[in-house]
Amino acid sequence: MSEMSGIPEVLHGRQWKEWLAFFPQIGSLAAGKPVLWNNNHGMAAGSALSGSGFTPQDVEDASLRLRRFTPFLGKVFPDMDQDRAFTASPLRESPAILETLTSLYHLPACANILFKLDNQLPFSGSVKDRGGVYEVLKLAESLAIYAEKLKWTDDYSRLVEPEMREFYSQFGLSIISGSSLGLAAGLAGKALGFRAMAHISASTERWKKEALRAGGIELTEHQSGYEEMLKSAYETAQKDAHCFLISEPASSRDMLLGYAIAGFELKEQLAAQGIEVNAAHPLYVYLPCSSGLEASGLCLGLKFAFLNDVRCFLAEPVYAPVVSLGLGTGLFDHVSTREIGLDGKSIACAMAYDRPSKLTCQVLRNILDGCVTVDDKVLLRLLALLRKYEQIKVEPAAVAGLAAYIVVGYSGQGRRFEHGTHVVWFNSGGLMPEEAIQEYFQV
Repeated sequence: MSEMSGIPEVLHGRQWKEWLAFFPQIGSLAAGKPVLWNNNHGMAAGSALSGSGFTPQDVEDASLRLRRFTPFLGKVFPDMDQDRAFTASPLRESPAILETLTSLYHLPACANILFKLDNQLPFSGSVKDRGGVYEVLKLAESLAIYAEKLKWTDDYSRLVEPEMREFYSQFGLSIISGSSLGLAAGLAGKALGFRAMAHISASTERWKKEALRAGGIELTEHQSGYEEMLKSAYETAQKDAHCFLISEPASSRDMLLGYAIAGFELKEQLAAQGIEVNAAHPLYVYLPCSSGLEASGLCLGLKFAFLNDVRCFLAEPVYAPVVSLGLGTGLFDHVSTREIGLDGKSIACAMAYDRPSKLTCQVLRNILDGCVTVDDKVLLRLLALLRKYEQIKVEPAAVAGLAAYIVVGYSGQGRRFEHGTHVVWFNSGGLMPEEAIQEYFQV
C-alpha cells in the first residue's frame, strides 16, 4: 500500500491551515483516509451542461459514427457478441447484493440496485473500450475522408478491403496504457491496419502484457511514472508525422465523447426494464475513477440523458484521489497528489496517475455530485463479497463504485436515496485469468 511523505506547509501559495478551512477534506486526503466530498460547485443540469463545452448533438453524432462502423466491426470480429452494439454492456439486477449490503452496513433500504457490466465489453473487458475504440474509429474516419477514400454515406464494411488496410498501414498509434486502453485502442487500430504500440508501466501484471502481445501490439515498458511515460510516448510520436498519440489524461474531446454515449445507452436499458427515473425516483450512479476521463465522459452523458434526475459519484483510491484533490482545491490539473504526500500506490491503480486532466476537471466541475475515496482493504473485502454472491469477474478497482454506494447511503441522503434506483458501474477485469484474481487475496 502507500507511504506518506509529509504534508507541505504551503501548497500553491496558500498555507496548509488555509487549505483546511477552504477544503476541509484535504487533511483526510493527505492522510490517506476515506472521504466523501460533496461538490459545492454543482449547478442545475441545464446551466452546468451549457457551460461544459459539449452538446447533446455531440453525443448523438458520436453514437451515429459508431453505428456506421458496426458493419466493419462485425466482419473483423465475427466471434464477438453481435446481439448488442460492440461498445454496449449489459445491465442487471442484484437483489442478493442489495440485501447483503443493506444488512452489513445498516443502509437505508432502496428501491433497486443494478450493475452496469462494462467488464463484459469485448475488446479489453473494460470501460476503456468505449473511449479507446471510439477514438481510433473517429481518427480512421477522419483520415480516410480527408484522403477522399471514404464518404459518410458509404458502407463502412469496405474498410476491410486490402486498399484500405494498405492506406491505414502508413499510420501508427502510440498508446499510453494501463493495458486496457492499449487493448481497446490497439485491437481496433490493428483491425483497420494501423501499427500499434502501447507504452506501459514495467509493473503491469504479466497477464495484461501477454494479452497485449497476443493482440499484435508492440510493448514499450517504462520504469518511470506517468508524466515521464507521456513525455517518452510524445517524443516517439513527434518523430513520426504519421504516428498519433492516444492517452486519456492528455487526450482529446473524441475519447470523452466515446464514454459519453453510455448515458443514453443506460436510459434505453432502464426504460426497457420499466424503471422510472424522475424527481421522485432519482437515479444514482457510482463510477470507479482512474485517470478521470472515462468517469467524466460517463458523467457528462448521464447528465445529458437524465438532467437533474441523476446524481453521479466518483470513487477513487485513497492514495490516488486525483479528481477529489483537483476539484476540491479548484487547482484542477495544476496540483498533484504527490504534493500532499501520496505516492499513488494501490491495487486499484495500474498507472498511478497523480493529477487529473484539465478537460476532466472542466467537465466535472459543475455537473459532478461528489467524490468518494476508498481504501484497498475495503476494495478487497467487497471483491470477496461479490465473488460469493455474483459470478462477475472484476478487478479490485472496479468495485470502487460499490464502496461509493455504501458511503453515500450511510451518509444520509433522505427519502431520495431510498426511493431511487442505484447503478454501480463495474469498469474492468473481464479478461482476468482466475489465477490473477486469486493473487489479489494474497495481498
